[in-house]
Amino acid sequence: MDDYSPNPFQQMKPPRNPYRAQFQIWMDLYYRRKQAETIYGVEHFFLLFLCVGLMLMPAMAVRAISGSFGFLARKIAVECYAITKLMLLCGILFSGNYQCFVYFLLTIYLLCDLYLYLCGLVFLRRFYQSTGSPTRSLLLLGVNFCELLVSFAIFYGYTQSISGTSTVSIPLSDSWSLLYFSCVTSATVGYGDYIPNGGTGQKLIVFQILSSIAFASVFITFFVNNLSVHVNTKK
Repeated sequence: MDDYSPNPFQQMKPPRNPYRAQFQIWMDLYYRRKQAETIYGVEHFFLLFLCVGLMLMPAMAVRAISGSFGFLARKIAVECYAITKLMLLCGILFSGNYQCFVYFLLTIYLLCDLYLYLCGLVFLRRFYQSTGSPTRSLLLLGVNFCELLVSFAIFYGYTQSISGTSTVSIPLSDSWSLLYFSCVTSATVGYGDYIPNGGTGQKLIVFQILSSIAFASVFITFFVNNLSVHVNTKK
């Protein structure tokens, strides 16, 4: 007899089709059934829109295709998808192609995919059944945050909306400087060596700061929820 435990993923039922599951959530929201009975007004319309947006993103297709091979394959595919997006964005940034309009549109699309994923993680959490490890989820959030940093670095490079101050005459055009400014902006530090040179840069900075604050809120909420579950389990 084998002395090892069976793979827990093999003991699970085959994963549901994510499109069918997401559509079922949309139907529950639309008719206010099950967990959606107390959802009204702005929240109701926002969650309906969120469900539709999630079904239009490539992450849903990745989960649907890989899910036919089981839970483990789906989870590995989701991780590979997140890492591939980050590597693709890094390739755009460090290859110097961030001023290409096509890559700029691709970055916007991938960032929308990220925002919809985070919104679904927060606002649709009551409809999802978690089967993964909290540590894995936190690691993926870290990858997603790096994706956010690189995306805004590409935006700054494409718009050429950041320049040096009187003490730093080198314009913000090389890849490392763009990533540096994006990291500093997300940390809401600001050393004064680079500043926005117009309204576009100011809008991007405000949007990135708000995104970073929202990201931190998601991280803290996720950590607190899992900590409370761990404490209750210990009891």
